[in-house]
Amino acid sequence: MRQQPSCANVSQSRPAAPPPPPRAGRGPRRCGSTQTVLVVLVSSALIGLVLEAALISYLHSSFFGPAPSPSSSKLSAEKNASLQASKHHNSLSKTFAQPTDKNPSVKTSKRPNHLSKTPTHLIDNKASLQTSNKPVAHLIGGADGVPGKGVVGWSLISNHILRGVAYKDGSLVIRREGLYYVYSKVRFSQRGRGGAFHHTVMLRSPRHSAGVVLLQSRKSSWEGENSADTFLAGVFHLYQHDAVFVKVSDTSQIVQVIANENVFGAFMI
Repeated sequence: MRQQPSCANVSQSRPAAPPPPPRAGRGPRRCGSTQTVLVVLVSSALIGLVLEAALISYLHSSFFGPAPSPSSSKLSAEKNASLQASKHHNSLSKTFAQPTDKNPSVKTSKRPNHLSKTPTHLIDNKASLQTSNKPVAHLIGGADGVPGKGVVGWSLISNHILRGVAYKDGSLVIRREGLYYVYSKVRFSQRGRGGAFHHTVMLRSPRHSAGVVLLQSRKSSWEGENSADTFLAGVFHLYQHDAVFVKVSDTSQIVQVIANENVFGAFMI
């Protein structure tokens, strides 16, 4: 009998089928789309950089202005230096300029004779007192100060201050009610005399029938000294029309060598 070939042998003898070929057009299409996306992204980035640079340039020019060139910077520096030198020259010329008759642009004023001999500290005090509206009085002794019976007279020719306070018969007459600092200094001599020297500040007021003692001292000059000083000061509430004056035991004992040895005054505080 004829033998039939086995299935195993048949299958081994057949060649294997080749794989199916790829579909035409799929690979190139994927590569083209990727390149398009990359080109769009790069273009967007470049456009963003250009816009950002333009915005920064606009903001810088708006806040700081255009950048100066080296030549303009040099010119502005030279101009500032010339202005500074001109200001310095003008200040020096004003400092050292002296008022003369040959220069009509400089105004000069003649100083009163009684101020020509005024001490510097009194001139400064007068200038400072002009800035205040409070009453003030300051008197010093002088040859024109005629004393009364034990009442010290004060000079109205020498350096004195009377503002808001009147002067009458050796007394300071108050025009404005308030607290006043009252003071008096007297230089006296006891050569050939015995006992103490009495120095008193008195008040005469319509509210009192007799004089009122505000301040008082008794002092003797030291042995061997020709003269001595006595000083009184205090704060008092004074009313309108009150009169304050200085009284001593003997006006002939008062020593007047320099203008400011004997003083009397009051000012509102």
